Amino acid sequence: MGPATVSIAFKVQALTSDPAQQTAMLGTIMPFGALAALIFNALGGRISDRTTSGYGRRRPWLVIGILGIAPRS
Repeated sequence: MGPATVSIAFKVQALTSDPAQQTAMLGTIMPFGALAALIFNALGGRISDRTTSGYGRRRPWLVIGILGIAPRS
């Protein structure tokens, strides 16, 4: 969560230089990210627990996640 939080803070700083407005923006944005993480982490865990694969339950999802965030040339 740390890199995402810092990244969002830098993006907010790029949008405005007023500290009060930056705080308001972060306070508006961050709850949506936390709610999405709450829902999708639970959903992803449930899906991975029900996966039946010769490679195990979690390994295919780890590979898919790695390929999903890997930089493309």
